[in-house]
Amino acid sequence: MAVAEIAEASLSTPLRNPFRGSVLGDAWVVGDDRSDVTTIHRKTFEKCCEAVDWVRHGNSSAGIVIHGEAGSGKTHLIRRLRHQFTDRSKHPTLERISQSFAYIPLNTHYTSLARHTRRCVAVDLMRTPGKGPSQLERLVVTQLMSVADGAGDLGLWWENLREEHDAEIDDLLFALGQREHLSPTFLRVLGHFVRNRHRLEVAGWLRGDPLTDLAYERLEIAPEDPDRDPEEIARRMLSDLMKLAGPEIPLVLCFDQVEALQNDRTDTLPFFAYAQLLVDLYAADTNLVLISCMQTQFAQEISAAIPEYAWARILSFATCSLPPLDVIQARALLSSRLNGDGQILPLTDGDLSAIVGRLGFAHPRALLDRAARRFDQIAGRIFPSNNPTLPEWLAQEWEQRSEQAARENQPGSTGETLRHGIPLLIRAVEPQWTTGAHPNKSALDYILSGPQKEAQVGIKICDDDGRRLWGQLRTLNDAYPSQLELHKLVLLRDERTPISKTAVQTLQFLDKLERKEAVFYRVPPEALIALDALRRLMAESQAGDLDFEGSAVPPESVIEWLRQNLPGVLKEMSDLLVTPHDVEPSPSQVDLLQEFLADACLTSISKAATKLNVSEQQLLTTAFSRGDLFGVVSGEPSVVFSMRAGSQCLTFPSSE
Repeated sequence: MAVAEIAEASLSTPLRNPFRGSVLGDAWVVGDDRSDVTTIHRKTFEKCCEAVDWVRHGNSSAGIVIHGEAGSGKTHLIRRLRHQFTDRSKHPTLERISQSFAYIPLNTHYTSLARHTRRCVAVDLMRTPGKGPSQLERLVVTQLMSVADGAGDLGLWWENLREEHDAEIDDLLFALGQREHLSPTFLRVLGHFVRNRHRLEVAGWLRGDPLTDLAYERLEIAPEDPDRDPEEIARRMLSDLMKLAGPEIPLVLCFDQVEALQNDRTDTLPFFAYAQLLVDLYAADTNLVLISCMQTQFAQEISAAIPEYAWARILSFATCSLPPLDVIQARALLSSRLNGDGQILPLTDGDLSAIVGRLGFAHPRALLDRAARRFDQIAGRIFPSNNPTLPEWLAQEWEQRSEQAARENQPGSTGETLRHGIPLLIRAVEPQWTTGAHPNKSALDYILSGPQKEAQVGIKICDDDGRRLWGQLRTLNDAYPSQLELHKLVLLRDERTPISKTAVQTLQFLDKLERKEAVFYRVPPEALIALDALRRLMAESQAGDLDFEGSAVPPESVIEWLRQNLPGVLKEMSDLLVTPHDVEPSPSQVDLLQEFLADACLTSISKAATKLNVSEQQLLTTAFSRGDLFGVVSGEPSVVFSMRAGSQCLTFPSSE
């Protein structure tokens, strides 16, 4: 009997298709190590290891670019690097650390890139494998022992220090801070960390979560200045983490899905922002290995969008491409999904040749998809009527990501979800609208602009608490509406974190903004979960990691599906954001302002609003909408004046 017939007979009962589920969306996903074929992309893996050794020996920071086609196995390679650079033992102990590793998938908006990086790095360094110590704990204790000139077993040294010499910990932290130039605030938080005190507050501060005044008091630190750029705050925190590692412990930061930063293919600013962040990190310390992973088709576009000096830093050590697999590698990959013994039964050598294709090369994802199809045929389980269409498959994918978002979405991640998700939502429902940063970063997160800027909607995400939130609302109240030139201002806050009634001044500023017709929207959890699912799906699509029948689903297909299937909570949110009130002022408002300025010629916004019995925002909307009739000068105070040629203020006396 032929091999295929034996295989077909042995598969008379339904079996799980071992070739399905080839897409690995996260480098921290726990899977079967046997499915990782180390001969695939070995040169790139070894080059990354060389970079870590280069940095460890005090040469300089190193930049590596890894690019490949969609489905070429970038995330599987990153997972292998993560295994290499972190503690893989089943019973990890407190031992000296050789290097640290953090994975940063770029499913974020470029205006919050540093904050996103801070969160990812902090989360990964605080991960605990089983019940063992985290990378951060090993890093801190390794450095403290180095400062103390300790010797012997690290775990025993640390246990003795905590039990017999606790008072010396502060002295060691101070010495470490002096040696590595760490900020006093960072050192104080580390003091709580090493003594296992206030762990929730410590973890929240390291991630950049919004904290209450009580949390700051427990940590014995002051809240951040609300007028300071939150991206700069995140950069400073990243600098402390890098310096903590010292010159001899490389910190590997692996950025994946760089192309996912771009919401609009015509907008190259996200790539410039990414390059600037990496240049800043590269210049901040010499112990970094910065790995940038992207699709080959975007590599040239990214390099063209940024200055040459930045691109030179990003690939200063190496640039590596991920080639397709040959027949030998293909056999090894398929075998790894079966018994791992080099056999590919129930597939035959003829199947393998057909799967690899006429050219004898194919990328891993395409190989596994073809193998899965052939497996279904042999098993007699292929029924065209049961195969999902693309819309049906997207509905299933949406459901999976919604379930994942429901499990993982917490108030601490609300800011990240809103900053990244809203521009993607607007792209789906209002493709003619654009999203951009506002010059006044301390007042607004970003601005939504309608076609020809017929509408300007300012977005402020109020995810902070305590004095920082009070300071932000105070700054916004001073700037709005006179200095921001908006048709509408929207304030967003997680419904699960109401503002305390004891925060009297914060509530007063919020009330003042609402009286100026700002919209305060308490975002319900179901909207945040849906928005989180949307951004996960879109980021995977933009990075080429959303696979349907062996092909990457383009963002345009996902957007089209979203337009037809957008959940009601997201439709409600989008309507709230892109429906500016009073964009088109009534003729009576224009007439009233013209009549008033016929006599006053030039007056303050506040005085004119009081006289006309309208809000300052309504008055500004009227003035901005008719630039042929009115002019506005922003300042303290802001003024409005007539542009009519016949106005008294533009009529000069005769020289006679």
